[in-house]
Amino acid sequence: MVYLFLNNSFLRRIFMKLDMLKILQELNFTEYKTKTYLALLGESRLTGYVVALNSSFPSFRIYQVLAELTEPGLNDE
Repeated sequence: MVYLFLNNSFLRRIFMKLDMLKILQELNFTEYKTKTYLALLGESRLTGYVVALNSSFPSFRIYQVLAELTEPGLNDE
């Protein structure tokens, strides 16, 4: 039964995401920054609106978080 659990790629992705959440929060990322950053990792280019949808945050808040993420140089632009 454990073998089947570990081979499920969907569950592995969930646990990897949970590990990333924990790591980013240990780096003093807020919940907004953590979830926004993880939403950005999956795509090369996204609009603020799509990032808001992917991270389930209001779009008015996502633009502030995106600006905060650019401050420490976490993006490539």
